[in-house]
Amino acid sequence: MKNIYIKTEHGHMIIYADQFFPCSQKQFKKLLSIIKEFSYLNNVQEISEQLTEAITKELEYLEWRYKTKKSQKEISALKKFLEMLESLEV
Repeated sequence: MKNIYIKTEHGHMIIYADQFFPCSQKQFKKLLSIIKEFSYLNNVQEISEQLTEAITKELEYLEWRYKTKKSQKEISALKKFLEMLESLEV
């Protein structure tokens, strides 16, 4: 998966999507707040598209690979993250 680069006031951060997902809703909300906070330094639409792509790939993998209750919770969480990303787009 592609790494996601986010500029911040004092530097930058790189999200290694293949290691970040699946994550908790708390972690994802924190990521969204960072993106919003530094939106003046970043192309939010591009970051949103990269996150959508990463989440979709993880979702496809989980749906293909697992059919357990645990993975169903992760799948639901990833779908929720996609909904949250829609509100981020400008």
